[in-house]
Amino acid sequence: MSWAWLPLGSHGDVSWQQVSDVVERCDPSVHVCAGRVGYGIEGFRSTHRQAVRTQELAAAAKPAPQFTDFSAVAPIALMATNMDDMRAWVWSVLGPLAVDDENSARLRETAQIFLDTSCSYTATASAQILHKNTVQYRIRKAEEIMGHPVQKGHTDLEIALRAVQYLGSTLLRTSPA
Repeated sequence: MSWAWLPLGSHGDVSWQQVSDVVERCDPSVHVCAGRVGYGIEGFRSTHRQAVRTQELAAAAKPAPQFTDFSAVAPIALMATNMDDMRAWVWSVLGPLAVDDENSARLRETAQIFLDTSCSYTATASAQILHKNTVQYRIRKAEEIMGHPVQKGHTDLEIALRAVQYLGSTLLRTSPA
C-alpha cells in the first residue's frame, strides 16, 4: 500500500477524471482512493481522512473498483463505518428488493434512474433505452415487491440504492427473506 498527495488543486492541469482514466488502464490489481482537494495542512489532513474512509469502502465493495473518489461516494463512505448496521438498514429500506439476483438488480437500477430523473417515466425510458411502458411496469413491480410507492421515503430509498450500486453483493441477501 502506498500513499501520495497530488497537487491537483494548485495548477488545474490534472483532474480526477484523468487520474481515473489512467488507473483504469493499469493492471487490475492497482486500486486508487482519493479524498477531495484540500489546501494547507488542514486540507491535507482532511483529504487523508477522506481517502482512508474511501479506501475502507472500496475494500468492502464487491467487486472492488479500481478508482474511488470520495466526492462520488461521501455519504456511503461515512455510513459504512458499521457494515452490519448498514446492511440491516438497506434491507429494511429495500425489503425483498435487496436480493442479489438479476431481476432485483434490473428493478433497482430502474428505480434509481427514475428517482434521479425526478420520477419521470419518459426520461428513465430514454436513459435506459426502454419503452416508457416497460419503465412503468418495472416501477410498479419494484413498488409491489417493496410494499410501498417509490416516492414514499424516497431519500432513504435513493441512498440505499446508491449504497447497493456501489457496494453490490456486500449489502444484499442471497435469497428472499
